[in-house]
Amino acid sequence: MSTLTIRIVTPKRIAFEGETDMVTGPGIDGEFGVLENHTQFLTLNKPGMITLGKEGKGDQFVVGKGFAEVSNNVVTFLVDVCIGKEDTEGSLEEALASLQR
Repeated sequence: MSTLTIRIVTPKRIAFEGETDMVTGPGIDGEFGVLENHTQFLTLNKPGMITLGKEGKGDQFVVGKGFAEVSNNVVTFLVDVCIGKEDTEGSLEEALASLQR
């Protein structure tokens, strides 16, 4: 299986670090997807949903604004907030809506 390392970092903690075969995230100009051996890039990201795994079958996280970097099969999100399923009493969609206001 192809693997990427994914890191989601907030000012207070490393919210998530693990491996996946694909990641999609909220770029400033729209959602982007990354597979193994993707070209390097750096982008601003807007509040949105990060989804791990092909076909969106992996973990999901709501993130605030920040930056995303792809380099050498490592995808790093430096964001102001990260909310996982265990971090909210409501749904992730409700958490995302509250960030987008």
